[in-house]
Amino acid sequence: GTYSYTDSENRKTGAQLIFVPYHKGTCLATYSFNRFELSAETLFTGEVFTRSDNNARYNLEGYAIVNGGLALVLDRRLKSKIGINVRNVGNSQYMTQPRRPYPGRHYAINLIFNF
Repeated sequence: GTYSYTDSENRKTGAQLIFVPYHKGTCLATYSFNRFELSAETLFTGEVFTRSDNNARYNLEGYAIVNGGLALVLDRRLKSKIGINVRNVGNSQYMTQPRRPYPGRHYAINLIFNF
């Protein structure tokens, strides 16, 4: 897991820079059994300012999303695998830019080959 606290301010005004959250964190857990890999990931982003004067009226709320995945290892030596990921498992509604909502729950299928 990771956590970061970012105090990034405009030197002239002393205000936090826009779209730079104070708090951000991640947590990832992976479990392997035979040729299967199960993963769960949580991403957290604190509220962000969208105006240079840091007017709280226009802040974007913080959010936390959970992603999950299941993969089948095809060849351990080549580290190749096929898998499916579920992004935003809880179907949370959130934005990283004003008036630009991110999608709800969505899926990704992947095939990975390392040479």
